[in-house]
Amino acid sequence: MNMLNLFGKKKRRGKSAANGGGLFHAIRAHFASAESAGKDNDWWKADFLSADADANPETRRILRMRSRYEYQNNSYARGVIQCLANDTVGNGPRLRYASEDDALNSRIERDFTAWAETIRLGEKLRAVRIARARDGEAFVFLAQNPALRTTVKLDLALIDSDRIAGDNACECRDGGGEGCCKPFMVDGIAYDRYGNPVSYRVLVSHPCDGNLAEERALIIPAANMVHVFRADRPEQHRGVPELAAALPLFAKLRRYTNAVVASAEKAAEYGGILYTDHPKDDTCAEIEPMDAVTLDVNQLTTMPEGWKMDELYVKAPIATYADFKKEMLSEIGAAMGIPYAIVAGTSAGYTYASAKLDHQTYFRVLRNERGFVEDSILNRLFELWLREWSLANPDAADLPRNGDAADVPRISTWNASWLWPMFDNIDMLTAARVQSIAIKNRTTTLATEYARQGKNWKTELAQFEKEQQYLKEHGIEAK
Repeated sequence: MNMLNLFGKKKRRGKSAANGGGLFHAIRAHFASAESAGKDNDWWKADFLSADADANPETRRILRMRSRYEYQNNSYARGVIQCLANDTVGNGPRLRYASEDDALNSRIERDFTAWAETIRLGEKLRAVRIARARDGEAFVFLAQNPALRTTVKLDLALIDSDRIAGDNACECRDGGGEGCCKPFMVDGIAYDRYGNPVSYRVLVSHPCDGNLAEERALIIPAANMVHVFRADRPEQHRGVPELAAALPLFAKLRRYTNAVVASAEKAAEYGGILYTDHPKDDTCAEIEPMDAVTLDVNQLTTMPEGWKMDELYVKAPIATYADFKKEMLSEIGAAMGIPYAIVAGTSAGYTYASAKLDHQTYFRVLRNERGFVEDSILNRLFELWLREWSLANPDAADLPRNGDAADVPRISTWNASWLWPMFDNIDMLTAARVQSIAIKNRTTTLATEYARQGKNWKTELAQFEKEQQYLKEHGIEAK
């Protein structure tokens, strides 16, 4: 007998088995997180908006204001953003040009370094990184600056993200063809049908400057603008502050700190309470309940007959303040991929191994950040610089390659790479031993090792040769 068909001959009432009304129905698996959300988990606040609708202009404006407030008034928020910018950029990257012509390489590297120092490239890159973390995005205007002392007049002008806004009623210079600014526009930025930015609408002045001409705007072509932001979602065209997820945590930390300070102030005040052991005894003096008595500091005073005074004890959450603060700072750092030791500025309580492991994770974040800077800014910037430099130095193409005048070098941006400041190693001796073994085993090269220090291997070896020759000429033995 089929046990599943035991009641098959009886007439079913109600819903059929196909509709789930039978005795045996299908068990459907489900996600517990997709069930109805209560107010205790805040999932009821989740929405189904697109990336641009979620980060609409008003939302981004509020987030920027609150993020800037924390940056200006919260030492931890300011410290973590500045630390991230300083560790990522440092003094700025150095260009390494590796064509087959050493003379051409030295000339390009020397001129680019002089130009970068003139326009304060490192300082501007740090400002871009700060704006990206605090404001969510940064805009770099590539313009000509005739006041520069270098032959290349290319310069970088940073534009406040508040000025890129409004309706993109721009003109299509190609007559409305495929390169036209349509079909869509996102808060001051016009895109073509392939999602490439076409132009940027830049307000003449900040919306809150009180200028009567605040509605006037300039339409800048995308070729002259660099838009730097982190796209957390596909089809996202404007950035939100990286501090957005940590803003509520900063508010909680500030409230708890104020509560601790207020409790400490109350506990430090000279206060007490009057009480008696004989409330119904006629020997006690009658006083008004809840009446306040002013006491002089550093003086003895007498109490009413039959009454005593005891100090008013105020409970202060000072004992748990350090633990609460550490948890908050750890969660704040997690929002930006930064360990607690970097956020708090101390490794107290860490072991050597744990501190080294945390810093290695942090260094990986910085390497990714540097790659982002190279892809979004530096490579494009060097392409424009090299084009203008070639026009200003027409003799560069006539430089011989390896001493052969008939062999003309070819100038290309593909020969460029970037040398960043080296991360300080906690154990320098161990790192030097590992480096020495790797060079002997041919698992690394001098060029790679010098590049990690932000140096050019040819320049360093040439300097080493000069020093050895100098020691030899003066009869000094190298130790």
